[in-house]
Amino acid sequence: MTKDQPSKKTSRKKLPATLWKSLASGTPVQVQRSMEPHEVLEGVVVELGGTWVLLAGIRDGAYLNGYHALRLQDLVRVEAHATFVPFLRRRRSWPPAAPISFLDPSEAWLVITAGASLTGVVSVYREATRPGTLLIGALDEWEKKSLPLTA
Repeated sequence: MTKDQPSKKTSRKKLPATLWKSLASGTPVQVQRSMEPHEVLEGVVVELGGTWVLLAGIRDGAYLNGYHALRLQDLVRVEAHATFVPFLRRRRSWPPAAPISFLDPSEAWLVITAGASLTGVVSVYREATRPGTLLIGALDEWEKKSLPLTA
């Protein structure tokens, strides 16, 4: 799987095994989601629960690039991607640590508020209701049917 190239789905039974291996070994994975099938996210699993996975994102050049909190139900393909592993393992900060512990919340607002408390700024994709829309900002307060962010 390469960046921006859709490929076949991974068996639902194989997804957790690949994610657990990434968590245990620090091996990067490439992930595709059902909402954005042409987008490939790359990262290392730093937290894994029954509903969510937290990836430490890796950008081109093998540099850490924030975190991705993804719903497991949205994942359609996960593959190990060990291209930069020797380089990454020589770095002191490898494997990356989880900045927070999810404790596997089933509610999106818990994930968003945890991320906002860590960095102050969050990026939220609302793929189910507004595909292609990205909200970036500081969380003012959580409201039942809205997510007010300050730019």
